[in-house]
Amino acid sequence: MSVDGLLEDMNNTDKDLFKPHENDWLKNKFEYYETIRNLDTLYYSKQYNMFVITDYNNVLHILKNPEIYGSIHGNLIIENPDRFNNTLGASDGAIHEEFKNSVKNSYSKNFGDFILNYVKPSVINELRTNTTLDITKLSIYIASLVTTKLLGFPEQEEKVVKVITHIQNNAAQCVKYNTNQKGYNKLLNIIGENMAKKVKPDKPGIYMEYVSDTKNRKTIALFTGPTVSGAASLAGAIQFLVLDLFRNNKLNELIANKALISNAVQESLRYNASTGRFTRTANKTTVIKNTEVRANSRLVVCLDAASRDPQIFSNPNSFDLNRPSYPHLAFGHGVHACIALYLSKIVLEFFLDSLLTVYGKYRVIDIENLQYTITQSGNNDMLANLVIEKYDS
Repeated sequence: MSVDGLLEDMNNTDKDLFKPHENDWLKNKFEYYETIRNLDTLYYSKQYNMFVITDYNNVLHILKNPEIYGSIHGNLIIENPDRFNNTLGASDGAIHEEFKNSVKNSYSKNFGDFILNYVKPSVINELRTNTTLDITKLSIYIASLVTTKLLGFPEQEEKVVKVITHIQNNAAQCVKYNTNQKGYNKLLNIIGENMAKKVKPDKPGIYMEYVSDTKNRKTIALFTGPTVSGAASLAGAIQFLVLDLFRNNKLNELIANKALISNAVQESLRYNASTGRFTRTANKTTVIKNTEVRANSRLVVCLDAASRDPQIFSNPNSFDLNRPSYPHLAFGHGVHACIALYLSKIVLEFFLDSLLTVYGKYRVIDIENLQYTITQSGNNDMLANLVIEKYDS
């Protein structure tokens, strides 16, 4: 079927099936995804001007073949052309490898362990001293601590934490694009001032690698990417982990058997991937799901939908702590798999262990009125008002 024919067929239903910047859609997105997945042809979103890919095998196929489905023209739903071929996410081939190699030490296992040890005392203190916890704020604080240490700016760390926290607090409100750029502008000032003054790094991290690397191509996206998208992804993952365990009645089981903590983290990532979607551009005309996808067409690969594909995961809408291991796609796949995979995993496992040990059993306050939100880019899903309280019953 041609694109024109598909547009004509979908003209009356498009707004009902894919509108991720709407709270109600995000709250019920897996029902919409199921409808899209069950169509005989590929669904086309007229509003976003892109095909929507929801089944596991086609999402995986696209991620595995960057030469056919490229990232050079961006990987976000709401794109800025300045990013094209200029970030880790929005690049392919040799340029992507240059960017990745220039910060590889900052994402290494050893440095990840170092970051976790830095974060631990603050997290435990928050859990120990509060009976009611605003998980939205706490998750953003944790993500800001992690990202601050990852960046390694020669600045007072408290200053950088505040900047990242401001960015994320506003990102968590931007379903309708009402972002506040004050924090982001401060981040750009920090980057620019340190570069202009040629300030020497005083701690390990991305800044040290950036200024010492004289061989590879450089881009400030190596700083802004982790701060905007990376921090949002980690904060959202913490939020959904807390929500999923309570909503699916898994707390007693986990408290009784903490050996399942790693399983719980992986199942939550499958069940509610905080990085819900990425975009790709077709480099040539191809066919997906009985549908012609013309060269230069945009596609959104829905990682969250793919990880609930019933053709791959049995009872996909069930949260199962003992689910047989099968690779979910919450961290992507292939050359663009999340560079912070190890760091994210150890932070999530530490947080969950500490939550259950230090804080204990909890319940979500006002669970029926949760506000689901999305970052301005359209990729990361979050919760704006997730609050818990101790619950011993």
